[in-house]
Amino acid sequence: MWDDVHQVPHVRIGQHADLVVVAPATADMLAKAAHGLADDLLTNTLLTARCPVVFAPAMHTEMWEHPATQENVATLRRRGAVVVEPAVGRLTGVDTGKGRLPDPGEIFEVCRRVLARGVREPDLAGRHVVVSAGGTREPLDPVRFLGNRSSGKQGYALARSAAARGARVTLVSANASLPDPAGVDVVPVGTAVELRRPSCAPRRTPTPSSWPRRSPTSARPCTPPGRSRRRTTRSPPPSPWCAIRTSSPRSRATGRAPAR
Repeated sequence: MWDDVHQVPHVRIGQHADLVVVAPATADMLAKAAHGLADDLLTNTLLTARCPVVFAPAMHTEMWEHPATQENVATLRRRGAVVVEPAVGRLTGVDTGKGRLPDPGEIFEVCRRVLARGVREPDLAGRHVVVSAGGTREPLDPVRFLGNRSSGKQGYALARSAAARGARVTLVSANASLPDPAGVDVVPVGTAVELRRPSCAPRRTPTPSSWPRRSPTSARPCTPPGRSRRRTTRSPPPSPWCAIRTSSPRSRATGRAPAR
């Protein structure tokens, strides 16, 4: 029908591109790309591209965490596309959370590494890499602390490299003043104790049901019967459970000498 056409404009861009970067990539854009829709120039380019493709999502937290969006992201990653993890920060309006467009410098770094590896399959795809960076600070008092001068630069570089190679990366960052790497889930911590908490979850307040219990024959409540509550209140707070010696001449629980 058009015998004098040498190039088709809406497919030429994808055919000759070395890298396609979609930034920002909205939830609608991710859905179209995952389902192969081609109703505009950008989606036509994505379908005709035979080069690496990088998506930098930007949307509200609820939209990013929705199962439909997560399924679309997983589909794109299975096909070889690089979907950068959104940053955490101020969103549109007064909202704050995960969904902010990553820093342009971080997006550029991801693109540079993707171009260096070429179109081959990412060798860390499907792997979960955990990297620690920076140094913890152990407080001595409200002002002083024990720490070191670790900048965290090496850990951040490792996290960027693993993300560019297709891994799902968790970066445990201890007091590092560096921008969050694009495509990396950053977990901030302050002290060594916080490293024990998964994903920096709030500390759980201990309850009697969570205290370690000993066998009933060797452990009894700390306050013996007959001792005044007033005296117990003035004494230092005891541990949840304490062992009572049974080999002493007098039993602390009854105040009498044991039967012989």
